[in-house]
Amino acid sequence: MSLFKLQDLVNSTNGQLIQAGTLSLNGVAHDTRKNLKDKIFFALKGDNFDAHKFLDQAEKLGAAALVISEDYKPDNKTISVIKVPDVLKALQNFSAFHRNNWKGKMVGLTGSNGKTTTKEFISILLSQKHPTLFTQGNLNNHIGVPLTLLELREEHKFAVIEMGMNHAGEITELVKIAKPDVVLVTNVGTAHIEHFGNIEGIAEAKEEIYNFSPPKAIRIYNLDNQYTALMRARAPGGCKVMTYSSHARDVDVSLKEKLFTLDFLEVQGVIDSEPGKAKIPVFGRQQMENAMAAATVALACGLDAPLIWKGLSKFKSSWGRNQILELASGAKILFDAYNANPDSTKMALENFGKLKCHGKKYVVLGDMLELGNLSSKLHFEIGQELSKLNPEAVLLVGEKAFDVERGLKESGFKNNIILSTTYQEKLALDFASMLDNHDIVLVKGSRGMKLEKIISLWQPLGFENK
Repeated sequence: MSLFKLQDLVNSTNGQLIQAGTLSLNGVAHDTRKNLKDKIFFALKGDNFDAHKFLDQAEKLGAAALVISEDYKPDNKTISVIKVPDVLKALQNFSAFHRNNWKGKMVGLTGSNGKTTTKEFISILLSQKHPTLFTQGNLNNHIGVPLTLLELREEHKFAVIEMGMNHAGEITELVKIAKPDVVLVTNVGTAHIEHFGNIEGIAEAKEEIYNFSPPKAIRIYNLDNQYTALMRARAPGGCKVMTYSSHARDVDVSLKEKLFTLDFLEVQGVIDSEPGKAKIPVFGRQQMENAMAAATVALACGLDAPLIWKGLSKFKSSWGRNQILELASGAKILFDAYNANPDSTKMALENFGKLKCHGKKYVVLGDMLELGNLSSKLHFEIGQELSKLNPEAVLLVGEKAFDVERGLKESGFKNNIILSTTYQEKLALDFASMLDNHDIVLVKGSRGMKLEKIISLWQPLGFENK
């Protein structure tokens, strides 16, 4: 049985049916390196790629339909061909059509920090009750969100869609496609400040998720972040609002830290007026904010408090996000380099500084990207923060390493600093040779720095290099 109907594809994309072939359309793809058997291949174009160059390959790999914006005549007469003015717009329109025919509950979330972890926490809670679809990897943009929506199946009762952005207006477009029933901004910080100039511009862009969601959508607000708290004050009248906070009263969810270790965060508090406590098996005090956000979303989706309290103990860290790894030597690594900005880096240093350790502490820092003209200043400030931690040694990697070094030295840091503007295997191995049993290393930097190369070189037990 075909998952998608050819006529729905043609109608929703306002396309021209050039060739009607097989009616078996059982998935969507845009990359010829993936399985294309019986799938609709969207020939997307970008600044540095054009999938129209791979139409022959898509045909050979068994694609059932081609959505194109240029002329193409396949050799195989069983392939359907639909021509559209804009393939990306066609993908988005088709995903919106598919979403509109899905009957489950849609969650949309964005934020400067914690949105991916929160997304995964939400999916863990919701999956206790019903099958849940959630954004995989970094598929959170104008291409990724439509591709995720097209993975919706009848068995899914919940969907959790992460929405990323670099510029104003991007969240608006994603909201219009996904039409979420529950929306959340985790917080507002300095991520992507290069494209906005100031944090107020970032906040305004994030607030689009509230401003352009359907009126019936439940709007969830974090009252512990000054910018999202202001958004709550501006919430449109008549819409349903839910809130969470560690400090404010009269909120739907409130959690406070009871115990903080490398292996878990123990919290206590109230979820929907029901008191409780839970041991969350993840690292970092910021996880409490992520847990509150996830719990509030779960309430909005109809889960009861006992099930949510139970689900908190099932949380886990994902790859590169406060991931704890162990070396054969007995030393441990806190790998937190899937993403980095000044806020998350300062939080990582603060958490690491308060962590009790039987050995010595070391730090590896890569550049924080997309900071624009503020980059040197912000890296200098990270050096100042790092000096307070006073680690045994520091490895700095990236073009902004000298700014971090300057911040360290001007703050009186006297310990060993190893510095390189690019990744060098020898320096990474030299750094690893310092580590003994019970030592722990924080590895923090933006994803573009690919600090997992350093991790892999140290050969941690059970580590998968993505």
